[in-house]
Amino acid sequence: LGRMTVKGTGLHILNFDKEVYGETLELQFLEFVRPEKRFESLEALKHAVHHDIDMRKKCIDKRI
Repeated sequence: LGRMTVKGTGLHILNFDKEVYGETLELQFLEFVRPEKRFESLEALKHAVHHDIDMRKKCIDKRI
């Protein structure tokens, strides 16, 4: 069974629909989401990312 490695920091800009690929952005991190984690599969990683996004949306709703 092969292994896949996905490295780097993922960024999702919520409620934003402009094309900024290749642009320089200045970001401010508001809160830590979770530490680095090894996932059993790509599907498990995708599930975790969707969960993270749902949780951040709830935090944003509380701040508004």
